[in-house]
Amino acid sequence: MKEFVEKELLTRQLKADLDFDQAFENWKEQRRQREADKFAKEWGLYSEVLLKSLDQYSIVKEDTIPYIEEIQLNIDYEKAENKEAGSQLPHMMKVVNKVLPNWLIKMKKQYD
Repeated sequence: MKEFVEKELLTRQLKADLDFDQAFENWKEQRRQREADKFAKEWGLYSEVLLKSLDQYSIVKEDTIPYIEEIQLNIDYEKAENKEAGSQLPHMMKVVNKVLPNWLIKMKKQYD
């Protein structure tokens, strides 16, 4: 919220006829989309599936990742910018078991 106020409200980026709450929600959605696109590019995922998973994800059930099967099927090591795992299987395991759960938690805390 602080970033939104500093970057959008105080710099008069908001349109006068736009409701503050709606403007904030729009801003959050744009940020979520950018974060998902960035993460997807780095790890070789489809951002659309990633966002579907994030929308359904619950910190209360942090061990359950929605759409995990679809995510696993679409992880593409060759398209990933981050290739530190060395090959497809270790890359997929790292994404599914470590990187993705941490990212989902971070995103939920930041944007929900």
